[in-house]
Amino acid sequence: MIRETKQENDLFYLCSLIESIGRITKNKRIDVINAIGKEELLQIFNLADVYHCEPLEKTTDDFIARYQINTGNFDNVKQCKYTVPTIFDIGKVYKRLILYVADNRQIELIEALICVYASFVAWKIDDYNSSVYYENPQYLEKFFDYNNPPEFFEFYAEKFVNELLTSFTMLPDYVKRECDGEFTPFNFFKIMMRDTAKAVIDSPKIIAQSINAINECVTALNLSIEQFAVGIEADPDDVRGFYEEYKPKSA
Repeated sequence: MIRETKQENDLFYLCSLIESIGRITKNKRIDVINAIGKEELLQIFNLADVYHCEPLEKTTDDFIARYQINTGNFDNVKQCKYTVPTIFDIGKVYKRLILYVADNRQIELIEALICVYASFVAWKIDDYNSSVYYENPQYLEKFFDYNNPPEFFEFYAEKFVNELLTSFTMLPDYVKRECDGEFTPFNFFKIMMRDTAKAVIDSPKIIAQSINAINECVTALNLSIEQFAVGIEADPDDVRGFYEEYKPKSA
């Protein structure tokens, strides 16, 4: 068994502390980081083995008071529909990604920490209804490397979702009712993979429109279909299954 270095342990503690503060104050983790500041984050990191002697709950309360971190409205724990990952589960996910970014980009750990928490990937990690936080480290590394600035991704994601919405409106009402009439990319691909949906598609327009949208977006963003599916909060297996079944022979 490989023992972690002191640096790795200290980083894990800092990430877990950020997560703990974020959950208690209901703030996005990047907002917690901005409230503390880069110099103070470095000081906490350097003294992590000292702070580690105190219960995390007490240190969390102390830092909330010290940095006057107000209560926000980002409650990803309450929004989670499944088993909530522990503070230390998420701390470990961030620690691994930060170490990778620091090494890959040859930057200091605190700079890498800020870079990771400010990224689109962090937004997905903090969505506990997605599968991102429990993906293997290599997946997260590639997702981070492939990730374009958030505005760029959101432009294509919005365009993609609008294309799917057009396709969704073309489906018969009784098919739409399978997902309570609510359109989301997750629901769209879920019902498209069911026999009832396949049986009523008598026009290639719905299929062609959706396949074209997938192709355009993954090409523009240089992502795999699975990575893009995660980005738009659809099930990667459903999107891949739909794509493989209906893509043109030459695709």
